[in-house]
Amino acid sequence: MTKNTRFSPEVRQRAVRMVLESQSEYDSQ
Repeated sequence: MTKNTRFSPEVRQRAVRMVLESQSEYDSQ
């Protein structure tokens, strides 16, 4: 779990948000 600690919850949420935004853009097209 040492590697997992590197990614903080905030950073993880940020990545998820980026993915969601990317999907939204694809849906728009």
